[in-house]
Amino acid sequence: SKSNKYIQSATLNGKVLNKSWFAHEELINGGTLKLEMSNKPNKQWGTDKEALPPSSINYKVINE
Repeated sequence: SKSNKYIQSATLNGKVLNKSWFAHEELINGGTLKLEMSNKPNKQWGTDKEALPPSSINYKVINE
């Protein structure tokens, strides 16, 4: 709804999802995404370091 626009928790295929992204491969076989919504933000959801999306940029550190 217009008022319940904040994610409180999420599950993907029955497993807890604590990040704001997922891979296409996780849904292509008929996956189910369930979101619990609220009118107040959950400032803990999706904030862990492990919840950061992977970078598509590959880089190499060169030691001289």
